[in-house]
Amino acid sequence: MPGAEKVKVTLTRQTRDRVRDLVRQGAVKDASAFIEQAVEEALRAHKLRQLALELEAFEDPDHRAAVARLGDEGLEDIQVG
Repeated sequence: MPGAEKVKVTLTRQTRDRVRDLVRQGAVKDASAFIEQAVEEALRAHKLRQLALELEAFEDPDHRAAVARLGDEGLEDIQVG
């Protein structure tokens, strides 16, 4: 799909330009630092989403009943949703 490839190249170029600007501004040391920071932020966001889902599940009476019924050993068997 030629259109998709053009979009990908444009996004890649824009990303590279933005990272270069951040390095020039001193916001990050280099591209590696930028990537590391982005990955860390994504992992934190994922952890927060996961925690929110877990907290939401524990507010569900059916989930609490399943936890009580299965005990600690069976927690991985509980389906949330």
